[in-house]
Formats: sequence, structure tokens, C-alpha cells
Amino acid sequence: MCLSDFQFPLKTVLLLGKEKEGVPVYLLQAVDTCVEIPQLGIIRSLNVHVSGAISIWEYTKQHMKTSLDAKINIIR
Repeated sequence: MCLSDFQFPLKTVLLLGKEKEGVPVYLLQAVDTCVEIPQLGIIRSLNVHVSGAISIWEYTKQHMKTSLDAKINIIR
């Protein structure tokens, strides 16, 4: 699933693999959703720390908006 289409649950575990080997198969079999960060160009690779940062930002962005919307509704 594309990261931009994924709605992060409030309780989320982010599983990142090793730079070259990725995530072991036995762990991939245990996940609910595998999310891909869309990229353009011939080389489609990001360092694991960059992938983690992008994913954490998307999670934060989604939940900051949800939190802000809830606070606005309380004020009304």
C-alpha cells in the first residue's frame, strides 16, 4: 500500500528492516500492512533512517490533524 493512501491507526508499530537485507520473512508474515514510500526515477531506494523519518512524519501529520480537529469541535 502507498504511504500517501495509508491511514495510520493511533496505535502503530513501525517495523524497519536492515539496509541491505530488509525485513526478515518471518516478521513480514506477522504484519497487518506493508507500506511503500512512492519514489520516482531509476534507483528506488531510501536509507532506512530516511524511510523511518518519512513514515513517522506521515503518522504525526495525520494524528496532529485529528487532534486539532477534535480540539476545534470541543471549542464549538
